[in-house]
Amino acid sequence: MSPEPSEPQAPASDWLGKALGLIASAMLLSMMALTFFDVIGRYLLNAPIPGAFEITEILMASLIFAGLPLVTRSGEHVSVSLFVNRLPPRALRIQNVLTALIMAGVLVVMTWRVWIKATEMAEYGDETAYLFIPLAPVGYLSALLIGVSAALAVAQALRVIRHS
Repeated sequence: MSPEPSEPQAPASDWLGKALGLIASAMLLSMMALTFFDVIGRYLLNAPIPGAFEITEILMASLIFAGLPLVTRSGEHVSVSLFVNRLPPRALRIQNVLTALIMAGVLVVMTWRVWIKATEMAEYGDETAYLFIPLAPVGYLSALLIGVSAALAVAQALRVIRHS
């Protein structure tokens, strides 16, 4: 369910895509560099980087949720097309709209639940065990990025409707 290839993206969507892509790339590069230097320190110098595993966990979670709006925007979610290719064009458009709206609904529920969990983490003062990094900001960031994905799914449904 990807947007039409010839269809230009809205400027706000282009800016968002570039910003999230840059952030995701920086997170991935940071994880790679941290892992590289941690392995070098551990095996060659017998001095691993303290808390490297915790930082990698936080970066991995943030990377996954930063990538979610990018995947939603480009319609690249994993899907199984058993009989979709046999549908007539009108039925295919209806299926695309329904899929996008169901996905948006699921993402809204996820946003709500992750926000509640982040609030609980903030209230309890949850933090990592070694470096004592607060976990609530990661939860709030995740909820925000899931919400952005929900909005992009709705925009995708509207785009399909508009071009019907």
